Amino acid sequence: MWRMANRVRRLAGDSRARYDMAMRRSLILISLALLSPCAVGQRPKSEEDAVAKFQAVSSAPERMRHGAARDLGRYAGRSATAMLCAELGRARTASYIMTVVRALGARARSGAVPSLVAAFDRPASARLLESIAEALRKQSSDGVDALVVAFAGTRNDRVRRQAICYALARVGDHEGARAALCAELKAVAGAAQRMPLQALAAWEGDAEVDSLRVDLAGAKNLLVASTAVQQLADHRHADAHRAALQLARRLDKDARTDVCRAALSGLLCAPSDAASATIWRMMTSADRAFERELADRWSAALRDASFFAALERGACNSKDARVRAAAARALALAPAERHGEARAVLGNLLRDKDVSVVRAACSSVGAVRAEAEVVAALADGGPGHQAARIMTLFEQPPVSEAAAMAVRALAPKLKAEAKAAWLQALKRDQTASESARARAAVDHLDHRDWRVRAAAFELAVIAPTKPAVTALIDRLRKEKGRLRYDAWTALNKITGAGFSDAKQWQSWWKTAGRDIELPLKTDPAGGAAPKGTSASYWDMPVHSRRLTFVVDTSGSMNKPFGTGDTTRLDEAKRQLRSVFERLPKGSALNVVGFADSADEMFDRLQPLSSRRRKAAEEFVDELFGKGSTNVFASLESAFEDDAVDTIFVLTDGRPSSGYVADVAALAKMARLWNAGRLIRIQTIALGETSELLEQLATDSGGVYRVAR
Repeated sequence: MWRMANRVRRLAGDSRARYDMAMRRSLILISLALLSPCAVGQRPKSEEDAVAKFQAVSSAPERMRHGAARDLGRYAGRSATAMLCAELGRARTASYIMTVVRALGARARSGAVPSLVAAFDRPASARLLESIAEALRKQSSDGVDALVVAFAGTRNDRVRRQAICYALARVGDHEGARAALCAELKAVAGAAQRMPLQALAAWEGDAEVDSLRVDLAGAKNLLVASTAVQQLADHRHADAHRAALQLARRLDKDARTDVCRAALSGLLCAPSDAASATIWRMMTSADRAFERELADRWSAALRDASFFAALERGACNSKDARVRAAAARALALAPAERHGEARAVLGNLLRDKDVSVVRAACSSVGAVRAEAEVVAALADGGPGHQAARIMTLFEQPPVSEAAAMAVRALAPKLKAEAKAAWLQALKRDQTASESARARAAVDHLDHRDWRVRAAAFELAVIAPTKPAVTALIDRLRKEKGRLRYDAWTALNKITGAGFSDAKQWQSWWKTAGRDIELPLKTDPAGGAAPKGTSASYWDMPVHSRRLTFVVDTSGSMNKPFGTGDTTRLDEAKRQLRSVFERLPKGSALNVVGFADSADEMFDRLQPLSSRRRKAAEEFVDELFGKGSTNVFASLESAFEDDAVDTIFVLTDGRPSSGYVADVAALAKMARLWNAGRLIRIQTIALGETSELLEQLATDSGGVYRVAR
């Protein structure tokens, strides 16, 4: 009886506590509305408004103070600064501390430095320390002075040392910082020199700093040497080319891509025939070899007639297909006055025997307007070569009449992959009639190659006919895995009937087929998808039985996922294990983890036996978060397998490394890999939206989703 009475009292107390909490929250919101001249949810129009808004929520839980703290950060007055400094001292959760730090660092403000220094001395994550250091940098000379003082005591604290160096790398006019960093470079040796050297990145035209860079370009540690060479190249120093050539001669085929990029940057400062072979070698391995600032250097180098001739004579005729492919990409950066010559050289590369070279050449066609060269090379090579050229011609409609006629003339002779690319191109061919599209779709719905059938399914939706519906119902009965779902999707889009199995479709069509008019005048209502596997991945049904999972394992995947202690990588692993358990017998899969490079579980798709299922789980268990985000390498690896029909791509950030990292260029490369392949790319963006993932899914007919 006594225990029951206590329990009743506790329950009553809990109810009362919940009631009190709800009342407090309501009062906070009411106070906010009354005290602030701004409506709730709107930004304050003055510092006084921001202060009033914050005071109204100052006693609320931290999760309710983020917005008001961010609003305070827009103002640099004494009141806003004092309030933010006080908040930084009492903040407890990592996310709220980050919000306050960023608010303080949004403006240079008087009196903020002591509070930021105190926060920097407290235990914190690397990401938070970097934000605090950056906030200090923005506090003018006082903040930089504080960073210099803190730097002296970080020799044995790599995380804080790195945070300070990242901030100081944006400072190019503080003599105290310069002196401290130069002294540090002279006091330490080996790998320890890299951080202070990185922190001097913004210093240009300084004799002492440049002298240190020239000396360190020959350092035994390659990361130190490449950092020095990169800075010399960025500042167009007279010794940049010599130092880069010296560095390049030390590198083997397994050298880091960022080191190769530094060497290439310096070599392009003063390109010469004597160094051209070294340039060709570096451009095949360098990180983002034709993007960002290197694009301007390529353009300047290719303006020189002798260098352009060396590229044509040497790289474009190399025995190494990687060099020829890289040369094809470089031609896209040729200045306007060299476009005529670039088109002529591309014409040869478009006929290359290696399909990777043809794809690289196709990626450069639009930049130099080489469509005529694509048409001239159209029939050369195998189906993969032809598919890439067909896709390129129809990439940006309207396509020319000459190009459309050339493809139509070649169509009857095309083999599977190229024929599928032609059917895909018909969807964009504005010169093709509806009857021609409909006829092509019906003629290929029963093709023996799944890629051709998949392309015909899609074309039938664009040009729907009753014979196509009849054939699609028959295919629904025969197909398995993803192709069965594709057939159902096409039927549903054409008719809107939405039955789940072939018998229902056949029964309905016997009657409806006599009266229905295609295309439908209204959008189809849709229906339930056919029963497939019980597997799902990130809440997306898995219809394929031949699939590859591409998973980001970069350092950012160690960030928290959701509201618990789970990291993004932890959740990615859990999702993989779950789908492994539910994939049906007969499924074949592969997993590609990627960070700085790609790591495949198998060389190619493998049937999921009990033994391989266990091997897959072990492979996933061993994935760990470290490094950059090389999406290019992972996609290239996944596309190398001819058997795959679906690729799931998961990443939490923009590409930050790799041979191609630019979003538009990478999406285009994926389209070229996928020309005539009909691989569906399903994408999951963790934490934030992704322009690249959305584009990959859209281009391939896949699904894109954001998970937080």
